Amino acid sequence: MDARKLTRYVLLTLLLVILVMLLFWYFFLRAKTGDIAETSAGRGLGSATPEAGSVGSTHENNTAAGGFDTGAGSLGEPGVTFPGTRGGAKNPRGVDLPVTGDWTGSSTPPFIPGPAFKTPRLWHIEKGPVAGFGFIRSATTTATLYYVERATGYIFSADAKTGDFVRISNTLQPKVYDALVSNDGAVILRSLDSTGRPVTFAATSTKRSADGTPQPLSGIVLERNIGEIAANVASKNIFYLQDTGSGTAGYTAQWDGTKRKQVFTSAIGGWRLFYLSDDQLIISQKAEDNVPGYAYRIEKSGQLTPLARDLRGLDISPRSGSAWVAYSTSDGALTLYSRQGDGVQPTQLPVKTVAEKCVWGKGTLLFCAAPVSTPKPGYLHNWYTGAVHIEDAWWKIDVSTGSAEAISTGMVTGGDVQDPVMDASGNFIAFRDARDQSLWLLRITP
Repeated sequence: MDARKLTRYVLLTLLLVILVMLLFWYFFLRAKTGDIAETSAGRGLGSATPEAGSVGSTHENNTAAGGFDTGAGSLGEPGVTFPGTRGGAKNPRGVDLPVTGDWTGSSTPPFIPGPAFKTPRLWHIEKGPVAGFGFIRSATTTATLYYVERATGYIFSADAKTGDFVRISNTLQPKVYDALVSNDGAVILRSLDSTGRPVTFAATSTKRSADGTPQPLSGIVLERNIGEIAANVASKNIFYLQDTGSGTAGYTAQWDGTKRKQVFTSAIGGWRLFYLSDDQLIISQKAEDNVPGYAYRIEKSGQLTPLARDLRGLDISPRSGSAWVAYSTSDGALTLYSRQGDGVQPTQLPVKTVAEKCVWGKGTLLFCAAPVSTPKPGYLHNWYTGAVHIEDAWWKIDVSTGSAEAISTGMVTGGDVQDPVMDASGNFIAFRDARDQSLWLLRITP
């Protein structure tokens, strides 16, 4: 073969091989680049750096500017969005509400926010977990809610009328798992030390400076190993338990831990505590399906007066300043009762739920969140352990007549209601979603 032709053949073959290798390398790098980009996106690389604003970056990352949820609806099946719950800055979005019945939009639908409110009737205040919350009394409104962010321990206020947020504190206290809020805005923050023992910090001041800048928290660390704790948020007194080694002892004290007084002892633990605004001290065994439960009032003399005895799955909701008490049982099915006074025959109520999902309103009104589907046997145990969550709907019950009225027909509550709190006006209920510990606010009347 001619040397020139041979050389040309070798060069063409070599060029073809090089082209094939380049094509292979191109597609290989393209695939790897896609994998790297996907991994980087999953790690958050390339996302905008969070910037701290007036309320704090964690909150602002969870909630759109102005405090309203502007993302896709997260509750139930999508349906008609009632006026006042979606739109721009003047008409902020709340939630998509599935409509039941024959409403076509030609008449005024229920649950439209009143003209005085800029917030939706059902407001998802905070998407992130909160450690605790409570309404404070103010000269301008009775619907200002203070809450504590679980991840940081920062204190925020949310105005139920305007939707405005303010960050009250700038003292970072990570992993606050429980918090109490008094009527004047003082807080108690609960966390764990490096050995896993509970640490209880009582903040005696949550004042903001004149220019609105968040301020450090000042206060005192209470004695160690405080277990269950409750507060009289009106008088700023606390009621708590401590393990004695041979049982449990209960104490009352002022907010800062002073004037400590032992009020009862018990050979067993597992008590829920209630410190009502009329200074009633009530204890109830933590509920369990088909297990007899007991509840008592602690008299000033230290004597225990039985409120309920030997009731399976007992859970109670006592009313401050009244002889009324609501309680539920679980012996295969949930049953809710009310009773006016010790020894009075109880009335079975037409709503099936756990008493701690109920909160007292004005007069003889009781507001309860009840599962929209019938819970299966063992619900209490599974609910307390987080193994099951069921969507709730709100009911207004007049315990004097035993009548009940649904106040959220066609409107889901925001999830699995936990720790409901009523404001002083009787118009708002704040609660957590047990699924993610996020914070919600329900306005009772449109």
